Amino acid sequence: MTRLITLIVMLINMAFICGCSIIIGAIAASQDEPTSLVVTIESDPPGAEIYINKKKVGTAPIKVTIEGLAKEHRIVFIKNGYQTRIERVSITPDRQLDKKNLSVIRSDGTSFEVGDQTLNVILQKEEIFP
Repeated sequence: MTRLITLIVMLINMAFICGCSIIIGAIAASQDEPTSLVVTIESDPPGAEIYINKKKVGTAPIKVTIEGLAKEHRIVFIKNGYQTRIERVSITPDRQLDKKNLSVIRSDGTSFEVGDQTLNVILQKEEIFP
């Protein structure tokens, strides 16, 4: 009887230890996943100043690294003589293809993925009234 109880206690401890190591391994794997994406940002016409989350990153066309998986980012395009344009984007994981995609978020809350990680925005001329 004592042997049976000892065996049961050992099995329970082994199951607990294995379960914890699996959970810890899964947490470590998710922390090792990159949470950034290299994106090309272009404007038409070229030369717009680019701000990401209120920080100036350069002038279009430019390659930048956007940090923060599944977080919303604001990209602002500013060019003299053109209307300022704001795009909301997020980085979304594609677990089936083991990659990340850039998604543009529309004003109605829906989103679409940008092919080849290039965001190209057409700027509209400012209207000057006489």
